[in-house]
Amino acid sequence: MDKQLKKVTFTFEDGSEKVLEGEELVDWEVICSMHSDYLLPGAPDHVLATMYGGIVQGFVPASAVTG
Repeated sequence: MDKQLKKVTFTFEDGSEKVLEGEELVDWEVICSMHSDYLLPGAPDHVLATMYGGIVQGFVPASAVTG
């Protein structure tokens, strides 16, 4: 029986964390299956996003989405 992921926690050198659960976790799993270059967050404030017509899918700085 395959087990489903419920939560993924990324821990950074400074002790800060990025936690994925629910729909965000599902989105990340889909991005992983597509072998994106943006699989891992560079900082805890990075968000999952799809940009440039789907060319970029994965973790990006929030300012790249809102700016």
